[in-house]
Amino acid sequence: MDGWDAEIGGKLPLPKGPEVRLFAGYYDYDNPLGADFPGAKGRLEVKTGSWLALDVEVFEDEELNDTNYFVGFRLQVPLSGGLGWQDVKEGLFSNRHRDLDQRMRPEMVIRDVRVHTEDSDWQEDLARRQVIRSVSEKRSTKRVVLADHITFVDGDTSGPEDGTNEQPYSTIQAGVDEAGANKTIFVYEAGGTAAGKPGPADGGGIYDEQVKLKDGQPLTSSVSWSSHGSGTYATKNRPVIRPTTVTREGTDGDSLTIENNSITAAGRRARGVWVEAYGSENLSLTIASNTISTSQSYARGIWIDGRNSDNLSSTTTNNTITTNAANADGMRFAGTPTTAITNSVTGNNLSINGALWGIEIRNDTHNSFSIPDLENNNDFDLGATALGRVRKY
Repeated sequence: MDGWDAEIGGKLPLPKGPEVRLFAGYYDYDNPLGADFPGAKGRLEVKTGSWLALDVEVFEDEELNDTNYFVGFRLQVPLSGGLGWQDVKEGLFSNRHRDLDQRMRPEMVIRDVRVHTEDSDWQEDLARRQVIRSVSEKRSTKRVVLADHITFVDGDTSGPEDGTNEQPYSTIQAGVDEAGANKTIFVYEAGGTAAGKPGPADGGGIYDEQVKLKDGQPLTSSVSWSSHGSGTYATKNRPVIRPTTVTREGTDGDSLTIENNSITAAGRRARGVWVEAYGSENLSLTIASNTISTSQSYARGIWIDGRNSDNLSSTTTNNTITTNAANADGMRFAGTPTTAITNSVTGNNLSINGALWGIEIRNDTHNSFSIPDLENNNDFDLGATALGRVRKY
């Protein structure tokens, strides 16, 4: 075994008796067939005369030498003539201590040679191992459509368009037209990516179009689910629709949802979200968590027009609306004395920097609107020229 063995010691300062030296050491041997052998050791040497030395040695590891101690002696007899009994007696038994000069003179070199033989278990040469494998594989491909109630739109798409997440439509209106009633329209931000969806970095592009929704079509950039686990899939940034109007027209519809969009109404008299209900349809409307801004006069952030409808129910909540021109309202609700309109307006933030109202209610005698409730349940930030928070006439 390869390794090393070292010791250090010195003479004990005993005034009488034989010369005694004490040694301490350490050893470390590499065992190619098992655990290595490191450990401490100690040795006591008693020199009874110039010819005879007695040794006792102890080891920490018994497995190294099949014992943890050795006892022995060394006899060095000079081969010369003329030795008498007195010489032999002094060579074997003498209490005379050598001086430093005598102790520093070279002594015989003692080599500790211990040869061990051991049979090992079978050893494999991994470098020469050869493994031959035969693998056969059969694959089949089947396309499964998930979330078939959702039509996807991405303004950055190119190539075939079928409304799936892999091949979305390039315009919102194309997705609306092809999806049909009661389908969700999921809109990615133009120039961007969805959270967790590989693609280029967000570019802040916009959809420059006006959109007319069909019956029961939510327009959104976030969907959640609770079956097969639960989670939410959303765009990193909200899609921007400009110049713009999001409307819904038709008859005998039941619901309309517009949520999680960023809408900029840039033109004069533009409407960020404009819903106009007709006839005897029972329309349930939800406008939620949108960011809407207008920049020119006579614009409306949200306009819900129920003057031609017999039954309209709306929920407008958690929207952020900013106006930046004269004669522009944050929200306007219009009805008639005969229209059955039920409205819930809560949690909206309205920043009015023009000369009109945060919320304006027109031609509505229905008591579902309470001015104190509107003022208390929404946040208003009125500019110096704004007329007030709520107006009802």
